Amino acid sequence: MVKEDLRPTLVYCRESRDENSINYQRIEVQRDILLAFCHRRGLTNIVDVIMDDDCTGTDFHRFDEIVRRVARKEIQVIVFKDASRLGRNLKESLIFRDFMAEQGAELLFESEEYNEDFFPLKAWFNEQRAKEDSLKIRRVLRHKMETGELLVKPVYGYRRAGRCTMVPREETAKIVRWLYEEAAKGRGSGELAAQLNAMGVPTPSQAAGNLHATSCWNTQHIRRILTDPVYVGTMVHHRSARKSFKDPKTVRTPEQDWIIHRDHHAPLVSQELFEKVQALRRRFQRDRYTRKERPFSGLLRCGRCGSALVLRKRKDRPDVYICGKNHREGAVKDEIRPDYGCRPHRVRQDLLYEASIGYVKDLLEDSHINVGELARRVSGSGGLNRKEELEGKLASVERDMDAVYEDRLRGIIPEGLFVRKCAELSAREGELRKQLQEYCEKIQKKPPKEQLTDLQMGDIINRLDAQGLTKEQLRLVFECVVVFEPGEIREEDRERLKLSRESYGRIQAEGGLVFLEQARRLVDP
Repeated sequence: MVKEDLRPTLVYCRESRDENSINYQRIEVQRDILLAFCHRRGLTNIVDVIMDDDCTGTDFHRFDEIVRRVARKEIQVIVFKDASRLGRNLKESLIFRDFMAEQGAELLFESEEYNEDFFPLKAWFNEQRAKEDSLKIRRVLRHKMETGELLVKPVYGYRRAGRCTMVPREETAKIVRWLYEEAAKGRGSGELAAQLNAMGVPTPSQAAGNLHATSCWNTQHIRRILTDPVYVGTMVHHRSARKSFKDPKTVRTPEQDWIIHRDHHAPLVSQELFEKVQALRRRFQRDRYTRKERPFSGLLRCGRCGSALVLRKRKDRPDVYICGKNHREGAVKDEIRPDYGCRPHRVRQDLLYEASIGYVKDLLEDSHINVGELARRVSGSGGLNRKEELEGKLASVERDMDAVYEDRLRGIIPEGLFVRKCAELSAREGELRKQLQEYCEKIQKKPPKEQLTDLQMGDIINRLDAQGLTKEQLRLVFECVVVFEPGEIREEDRERLKLSRESYGRIQAEGGLVFLEQARRLVDP
């Protein structure tokens, strides 16, 4: 009789629908096989059964919650059908295996014995299988692109007609034609988006019947339509591609590699009109802002609707930030929709900059703030701190591991050297992660206040006056800055933002800025 094993056990099932074409095994069958296996092994304490259906084996983010549960000792055994169900990514498989060993947890495979020495080799073969499948799929997709088959949903203005083409959908095609005609007259994207919203025209995602459709037109919708050659009958494939079969991120492919089919379908606008609109757009295209020129982007929030403020550059006038919703939709119009539009909430960038530097100076003189730590962060003194140094070393080790795996995949290094280097780098990675965790825990427990002399404080403030604040420094000090116009701040806002009655009354009467501080995390206990 099998001895009962009361260790908390997790049964993990995974099935990828790209495998075995349509003759795939039902994931429920896999679950039943693993539960029977646990019964035979005496594993009676099944705490969970996870079924990742139609899930790729190269993505290991699916194990994030499992890793946390193992670290909390809620799971001590994980059962898989075989090593390929664990995953088809060599690097991540070895990291997961080492983590389980560190936590004293066990991996069990139903159809094969787990062997610590041969596991890296099995993981490598499983990764090769994923690579081969990816290459096959890419070849099939490229063949379909070259034959002109329609691989994506029809764009706004069209509907599908068979496998390879699409035809105009008149109720949306007339909107596309109208946009091109109006753009040819010199009207801008924001103006066109505002008029479509005022007319109550459904957005592209609403017209497509998407579940989480956007409710308002914006400048991005207009730009996409006015720059897409699909509206002159040209279909362009392969503009972007995944970086690798293990990385879901996409990169833009060189234009010479695009697959272009001219006269692929019926055009909605003429080539002459399309080129005229492109020429007008190039003529009136605004200069792009650099990161240095817009340090407050993403930091400002509208007090009325919560939207991020966007920078508007104006010729011969100071640059201002305005409410993003007002920029997209225009002024408040309750007759269109209760939540339509917003007020401008204009804030001049130069005045905002002066206010922020003044606020930081006040923080540096605040007796309740760990001014030493804040000053080092804001002034940039002391170079990289220990946390940044460890993170940099960790990133370097991860790059080295990727290089080793790529060398092995190309056959540059032998298997024995590959396994040894993997073990060394994994050990180094584990040590760095441990040091980083210990440092973060130490910082959280670190007492106190660190006073600065008046001379040191003066040097830091003088540096702020001379050099200003960068985007990164602003985010070290502030969580966000909320902008209110007169009369719109509410009592619940006062409580949420922890404002005094005096400040609340002044903002209610005159409008103003509310700085929410990251720096308060440095407050002494």
